[in-house]
Amino acid sequence: MKFRLITSACFTLSVLISTALPPGFKAVKFAGFPEITYPTGVAAAPTGEVYVCVDRNSSLDTAPGRGKIVRCVDTDGDGKADKFTDFVADIDSPRGSCFVGDTLYVVNPPFLTAFRDTDGDGVADDKRILIKGLGFDLSFRGADHTSNGVRMGIDGWLYLAIGDYGFFAAEGTDGSRLHLHGGGVARVRPDGSELEHYARYARNIYDVAVSPLLDVFARDNTNDGKGWNTRLHHFVPLADHGYPRLYKNFPNEHMQPLADYGGGSGTGGYWLDEPGFPAEYNNRLYTCDFTTRKVYQHSLEPTEATFKAGQKIFHDIQAIDLDADGQSRLYVSDWTGGAYRFAAEEVGAITRITYPDIPANKFPDLSASKAPALVHLLKSASAVVRLNASREIIRRGSEKRSTQLLSKLIGDSKAPLTARIAALFTLKQVNGSTANSRLAEATRDPAIREWALRALADRRNLTEGVEVNRFEAALADENPRVRLQAAIGLARLGDKSATHQLLALASDPDAGFSTEKDLAIKYASNQALPHTAIKAVVEMRAINECISALDTEALRPAALRALQQLHDKKVVNTLIDRLEGASASEVDHRFGLLKALFRLYHIDKPWDGKKWWTTRPDDRGPYFEPVEWEMSAAIKPAIEAAFNAFGEESHSTLLYEMRRNRLNPADFNLNVKVDEVLAILESPAPGSASLPILEAAAIDRQRDIHTRVAAFQALGRIPGIDAFKTQLNVIDAWHEHEPAQTAFQHTIREFVFSAENLNRPKILRDTLKKPRGYGGQIVLMIAMNLANSPTSTDYLRNLLTPIVEGKSKTVEFVNSVGELMLTRYLPEIEAATSNPKTTKAAKPVLD
Repeated sequence: MKFRLITSACFTLSVLISTALPPGFKAVKFAGFPEITYPTGVAAAPTGEVYVCVDRNSSLDTAPGRGKIVRCVDTDGDGKADKFTDFVADIDSPRGSCFVGDTLYVVNPPFLTAFRDTDGDGVADDKRILIKGLGFDLSFRGADHTSNGVRMGIDGWLYLAIGDYGFFAAEGTDGSRLHLHGGGVARVRPDGSELEHYARYARNIYDVAVSPLLDVFARDNTNDGKGWNTRLHHFVPLADHGYPRLYKNFPNEHMQPLADYGGGSGTGGYWLDEPGFPAEYNNRLYTCDFTTRKVYQHSLEPTEATFKAGQKIFHDIQAIDLDADGQSRLYVSDWTGGAYRFAAEEVGAITRITYPDIPANKFPDLSASKAPALVHLLKSASAVVRLNASREIIRRGSEKRSTQLLSKLIGDSKAPLTARIAALFTLKQVNGSTANSRLAEATRDPAIREWALRALADRRNLTEGVEVNRFEAALADENPRVRLQAAIGLARLGDKSATHQLLALASDPDAGFSTEKDLAIKYASNQALPHTAIKAVVEMRAINECISALDTEALRPAALRALQQLHDKKVVNTLIDRLEGASASEVDHRFGLLKALFRLYHIDKPWDGKKWWTTRPDDRGPYFEPVEWEMSAAIKPAIEAAFNAFGEESHSTLLYEMRRNRLNPADFNLNVKVDEVLAILESPAPGSASLPILEAAAIDRQRDIHTRVAAFQALGRIPGIDAFKTQLNVIDAWHEHEPAQTAFQHTIREFVFSAENLNRPKILRDTLKKPRGYGGQIVLMIAMNLANSPTSTDYLRNLLTPIVEGKSKTVEFVNSVGELMLTRYLPEIEAATSNPKTTKAAKPVLD
């Protein structure tokens, strides 16, 4: 050992305490092996029949014919299924599903399929493909990361959770086509028509939860150590959630998550709103995590047009999916004993959870109910009852009596808000555009204005008679959720007249929140409206309106943020002309114009759908694969002239912006007189494009120690495995030079005991697979410290302990024990004295 690091595991961590179900809840095993194994999803019919998607391919295997859907029925009322039929006997890759009315909707990539049992024998005999091309089949890869969950909202849309495979050419039954290079949420009508994007660029969401108020949520997966942790998303239309192009280097340009939960693997999600559960557990969002083996309950406090999120453990189980029937019974599918490939026959089960002290009502016979009774059921305390009653009204078609009753319920201020919302969207689905006049009246009521606006513009082909001025006026509403729906509605209506009002709603995109600490603050005061307002302007391609907004100083930053997303000849020529015409004193204006040209220099190379970016893609952004386009040749000399017109004091910032936008300064004729390293060190979030520059500076023996240490620490501000490995490479280089050890000892000590290591479980695991040099010993020391620290988590200890113990016969292990002075491992060190490979290292440790 060259030198010893003084141990100090003094960082703190707030750890969720493991718990079984809360008091009063009852869990029984509803179904399991041999009838059920590898359950990828669960869907409950309102009357209590449970449909389980089974896929023995697990995540990565690609053998055909390994999937099916099993119908499970409890015929004797003891809480356990005793009758099983193969509802669908042969289906590849069944993932998420939901049962509404008489139909089971299933995502089985590359399809969304609807199944019905028309003769009551428990076997589907009617099959309709609603979407084809929804992802990729088994010839591409296993079903991991593909198209996943499906939920129906009270608006009648089927919301689809799309993993980061994306889809190249999805097509609905009406010929509507869609392309998504990445993950996100798409939606479609129950007949397969009107296929469209809802929110783009999540990572690998497995499911979506849709609340009775039509908020959409998902628990997202990590990206295996590249800085994207388990995230809780609130999806709103038009939003870009930033993966993988924006989250690392452009945090202010994407919709931030509600929370970052560190390591994990998000799976199922469900909004539970059923009367058979206590109030503190009801009308709540629940999510599942495969890695932490938990079901979580989330508190959601409204803020702006989105939420502040809390989380607590509801159940200890390796859950995959959740669903509830219409009699307050919650079903959880788990993956206990499973792996990413087929490993054994007996994997997973279905658990039924109830709260016996609150008796649940029987699900009503909807087919025998008359119109007044059906409309009255929209007031039910059960979301399952409300949704299925709505679908029954819609199935019967437009009836005068139903229309009258729905219209009356919309205006009933004494009715529950959920009932009025259900009536709004049921009326629109029954009567189409003829309902718009009634919905327009409803916009006068502040209590339901948000949803009336949404229902008016939500279906692009049913907007006849919709007055744009209602949306323009709503942009000034005191309720931010109303303003949000107004912005979305204007984009869907394609009306550009309110562009300046939309730009006024967008905050300064450069206003703080760059470091990880600041982002934690931003999660607590999150906003949806500024981002959505910009996206609405871009969606409408309001080019002329944005150009005119450049003349208004207050609107200029938002206008430029929109224009930099609009690759158009007129946009480029206008920005160049304005740069040339701006006076030298207009420094901020010239800087903003030049930044927009940096972004517009490239476009994304068209995706051919033939390759995928793997689980750790290039996340530098702002494009997937930047390529030049027809206007790049005009932009280049404009950049050179504008850059060289700035004083030296601006060069460092401009160089940072160039590299952030994937422009290599060496490719431009620039009069640069600045140390680029020092410029990067000033940035609170250097970005992955700075990795090679910072690495070179940290190991450059011609630089002073302070700058070298600062470069190493700046690498630590870049999230992900690439930055972490770069820091290990730097430590290796430092270790090679004997005189440098003392100077860097404190820096390495801080690196080993940094609290940030708690958020690097998969990075540590993967780096330890092939440890190299002294950097390999350092990462072993980090893992050893976390495996033994009382402030660590059970997940980390369980992950890292066997890896650490597996290294016990190596010199690196012996040296790490000596560095950390961990007496727990003295037996291993004593054993190492008899091993010729480790005896030399072991003796000084025992001394």
